[in-house]
Amino acid sequence: MKKTIKVFVCQRVAGFAKGETVVSDYDLSQSKHWSGLDAVRLIGTHEIEVDVPSADLDLAEIEAIEAQIAKERGESQHRVNLLLERISQLKAIGHEVAA
Repeated sequence: MKKTIKVFVCQRVAGFAKGETVVSDYDLSQSKHWSGLDAVRLIGTHEIEVDVPSADLDLAEIEAIEAQIAKERGESQHRVNLLLERISQLKAIGHEVAA
């Protein structure tokens, strides 16, 4: 599926990145965030057409969440294993002292 997007082309007018071009889907020159040393000026707009995958976006989100769950489980299991190892060490020390 094709989608037309309007992009705003701005240029930094101050700071270490003076002259750098910034492209966004909204006019950064109207944003309070882009002021002071981050100030930008609008130098033009352009409409672009992009191909958006027709795949189900909900499915992609579900896959991303499942990947995050797998990551969290792995990290959690590692922490649990460290705690179990510490318990084993303490029991071994207690056994040696009692003997």
